[in-house]
Amino acid sequence: MLMKNLSMILQDDYRIIEFTRNKGLLEEILPKHTKLLTIQKEVKKPDNNFIGLNNKDFIYTIQKNSTDVIVLNGGGLKELSSLVRTSEAQFAFVKITLFNFILLPYFWLKSKVLKKFKYNGLFSLTISTIAPFYLGFKRIRDYKRTTRCYLSPKINIEKFFEELNRNEIKYSILRWFEEISNLGLKEDIDLIVDDQDLKKLHSIILDQPGIIPFDIYSKSGLPGSDYRSLPYYSSSLAEKAITEAVLFNNKFKVPTWENYFLLLAYHTVFHKGEKSGLHSNRYHFTKRVKPDHNYLLHLKNIITKTNLKIDDFTLEGLHLFLEKGGFAPPIDTQYKLSLQNDYLKAYLKDYHNQSEYTKKFEGLVCFVAREKIIELGLLEDLKKYIQKEGFTIIKVKELDDKVKAHFSKKVRGGNWNQGPWPVSGGWPVILIIAVDVYPVEPESSDFELHPGLSNKRIKNKNEIRDFINKSLPSKKEWFNGIHSSDNEIQAVEYFTLADVNEDEIYNEIVKIKKSFLTTYPVLKELSQYSKRAKVELISLQGEKAVKKTFKPGCEIFLENEINAYTSLKDHINIPEVLEIGQNYFITKYIVDNYPLGQRISLKTLKKCLEVLRIIYDLGYSLLDFKPGNFLIDNNGNLVLIDFEFFYKYQNKPDFLDCYDLIGIPKSINPLLSPNNHIPEGVKQFDALWTKYTGVHFDDLLYLDNSSLYIKSTFRYYYFKINNRLVKYKNKSKKIIKSIFNALP
Repeated sequence: MLMKNLSMILQDDYRIIEFTRNKGLLEEILPKHTKLLTIQKEVKKPDNNFIGLNNKDFIYTIQKNSTDVIVLNGGGLKELSSLVRTSEAQFAFVKITLFNFILLPYFWLKSKVLKKFKYNGLFSLTISTIAPFYLGFKRIRDYKRTTRCYLSPKINIEKFFEELNRNEIKYSILRWFEEISNLGLKEDIDLIVDDQDLKKLHSIILDQPGIIPFDIYSKSGLPGSDYRSLPYYSSSLAEKAITEAVLFNNKFKVPTWENYFLLLAYHTVFHKGEKSGLHSNRYHFTKRVKPDHNYLLHLKNIITKTNLKIDDFTLEGLHLFLEKGGFAPPIDTQYKLSLQNDYLKAYLKDYHNQSEYTKKFEGLVCFVAREKIIELGLLEDLKKYIQKEGFTIIKVKELDDKVKAHFSKKVRGGNWNQGPWPVSGGWPVILIIAVDVYPVEPESSDFELHPGLSNKRIKNKNEIRDFINKSLPSKKEWFNGIHSSDNEIQAVEYFTLADVNEDEIYNEIVKIKKSFLTTYPVLKELSQYSKRAKVELISLQGEKAVKKTFKPGCEIFLENEINAYTSLKDHINIPEVLEIGQNYFITKYIVDNYPLGQRISLKTLKKCLEVLRIIYDLGYSLLDFKPGNFLIDNNGNLVLIDFEFFYKYQNKPDFLDCYDLIGIPKSINPLLSPNNHIPEGVKQFDALWTKYTGVHFDDLLYLDNSSLYIKSTFRYYYFKINNRLVKYKNKSKKIIKSIFNALP
């Protein structure tokens, strides 16, 4: 095993923290290193060369720090457990001793299971009297900057703020500034800073390795300085906090007393909620958590120093006070904040149930197109993608400069930053108001990321975003070009902010929904997801029939269906068309029909391929050839349904190269083709049929070979068993990870 020299590794311009029980070892070999911090346990006489901490704080700071490298000179189970949980250090080196030799394999395994560190080699350190050995580890995932930063304990707090003031950084301490000189290692200092000064502030606080905690938020919620991907405060309140900051004790920039009350009230209601300890007159919370501060006492003390008037210090009282003052976050932001705030959850549930908009504007959604969409000339494509995903566009409104400025502050929490994307989507410029006449009830799991979601289909904005990005030449050009409301209340707020008349939108919705109504007696709804149409079992002249009604804007798919029924009715077994209307058609009901099922035999597969061959010979492609589009009638005959993507070949390929087997070429407009999520390089037949048949595309020439029966049966059950094993494996990984998380 090749031994590496640790001193050579540490020569780079890394920030280094050395944790040691006795005298530090690195100072001797790195005498000129300017970014070395030595922390010694239980030292009685600290000096300028090292910091002394008690045992509890020593273990705590191994986990909570800002540094590039941690060198741990020995340590037991608690020290190693804390090291596993450190989040920023890119490298860790643990000294091998007689006491921790047995524990190191456990640390190694736990780091690997939790995907924290990987083994990076064996290292030695040569100094004057001893030559210790170290196990080296490297972080598995790159660290992403968060609001939490740590200041060096060698830098005096007052000197730090003097430097911020000298550099004319626009900031404000948010709270507890009265006690700032007495805060311990576990009490962070919260700052809000102007967006333009964020990098400058980071360059100062992160220049040295640190252990004194700060939470640094930018005004607009830039990445790494945001609160759950949102700005920490509403734009109006953040602006006041920064621009109206005053010097406290001639040292620290802090909010005025009036702003201090507003900031703390906002923090209490929207960040802490029931965890603040404040009472609610309306809601009862079973879980009571001891608050980290006496928020009620602080709020009452602060307001005595202002001209503000408020008598109701309940959560509802403060909420209403902030709403009236224009300092509460927009409604869509409140929904996002409710994920970990039971008070807001309860409040918004009431708000949702009591709002007239929920029923009046059922199915309404607003899509917001950002600057990059317009810049790339993709607005028309975006509108078509929105229609393809099941929405009918009512109105497209361009946001003028005046509206845009107000709209951008009130929507999406005011956060229109680049986020994790390679390119920024830019500011909001176009509002697309749409309605889904057949909304889909969300599942409970949908609310985990989308609290307040009223229509599951709204989540399809991710697919719309993917459609847009996949049209670009490179992934390096991808961006987040659209945003949307999550429910009708938010949608109304969006179009109101865009200065759109409420009655105009309501009347259009009524008109659209009326055209989608079924006048025949409906016996049963047969639709599952209904992106483009609804399917119903109806009574037609006393007989059962199937009616397929298309949403406004989806007429092209109705035309494809009619074309298919006309072209194929004399050639393959399809339902008989009984009636055609402006936006619907009715077919004969297939009595006692049932789907193909999970296991499709070779015999049935050959029949399906024979049907496909007939369609191919006629010069057409289904583009959506899959088991779900075949039914079996009461006589055991195959019946083909669903021709929304029926396509006439311009240049017909060989049958085995047809689009239904190989895949749909990129030359075909993706707006007019199904989105079956087929991985690149995978043939469409393999993606849609193999798991049901055990037959690969390459086997299609040998369907009459008797050995294929055995092969296909083996593959089918192999895939089935393998899929179950993968599920069990993933579940086991989660269990193992949770166990290791719980272990010390």
